Amino acid sequence: MKNKIVIYDFDGTLTPYSVPKIELMDKIGCTAQEYEEKMKAWLALNPTKDVFDAYYITFLNVLKEYGYPLTDETFAMGGNLNDYNPGVIEYFEDIKNLTKNYLVSSGFKVPLQHSGVAKYFDEIYGTVFSYDENKTATGIAYAMNDRRKVDKIKEICALNHLDDLNLENVIYIGDGLTDAYAMSFVKEHGGLPIFVYQPHENLDAFNELKNKGIVDHAFVADYSRDTDLYNTILEFLHK
Repeated sequence: MKNKIVIYDFDGTLTPYSVPKIELMDKIGCTAQEYEEKMKAWLALNPTKDVFDAYYITFLNVLKEYGYPLTDETFAMGGNLNDYNPGVIEYFEDIKNLTKNYLVSSGFKVPLQHSGVAKYFDEIYGTVFSYDENKTATGIAYAMNDRRKVDKIKEICALNHLDDLNLENVIYIGDGLTDAYAMSFVKEHGGLPIFVYQPHENLDAFNELKNKGIVDHAFVADYSRDTDLYNTILEFLHK
């Protein structure tokens, strides 16, 4: 069995909600609707920026508004409270000696590092804050987005001494159109992109990606033993 690498998106891929659920916002009383309104207001004032920028900056602005210190201790709050798709923990236990696992998410790196699945990843990539000398966040040092996920896949290949033009031993698992660049890159170079979805969701996003030749496989995001998703990944890892 050759060395294999599995790369995961987070929200919607490992969790049951495709839109990031920020437990810290629930704790301080900022609802999802309020957060979205603040994002739209910020974008109206910054029309050259995109929704990723709005999401990240709004996070810091809300914390300041509610009087929370912009420190890693604050950012980590609630990071361990995520819900996961069925079978996720058992799945990681089953494969932890079969492959290297990497998380590439547009979410914030600090709470991801405190999540209940963090210990299963060889490295976690996400959006990173910039800090002053007092370890207080001053802004965003690196904003992960859909295009930059490809850069991280190349970085992961370099770490593992793999040619990023030959990804036959790489799986990428994602749940939406924001994974299109990553999935396309992996498939184009011989790897296996897998689309996962929630049972109640339609397959419009998958069909769009499939019609573009980006991904062929779609499974319900159930990692339990003997599901189609579990068996497909295990078969790949044992090749």
